[in-house]
Amino acid sequence: MTAFLRVECTSEGSTEGSNAIDPAVIWFGSRRVEVRAVVDRWYGRDRRWWKVATDEGQYVLRRDEPEGGWELAAVVNDSSESSEADSQNRPLH
Repeated sequence: MTAFLRVECTSEGSTEGSNAIDPAVIWFGSRRVEVRAVVDRWYGRDRRWWKVATDEGQYVLRRDEPEGGWELAAVVNDSSESSEADSQNRPLH
């Protein structure tokens, strides 16, 4: 469990109805990271996930619905961009 993670939410811009929430700000301890866009969202039995874009990159956040707790499920690396950059900077042998 990620104890230092806190998420502020908003229902603005959500297409899921008036009860829907979307992450707006992620707090990693005292560091504030603004969510620029919700890239994707999906649902499980008792959990919800959001893939969000920030200025620092993309994250997958998971919310435990019964308890309301948040976890950082993944840090997303856009492999298509990094692979292209790696191939351009890699010496040929």
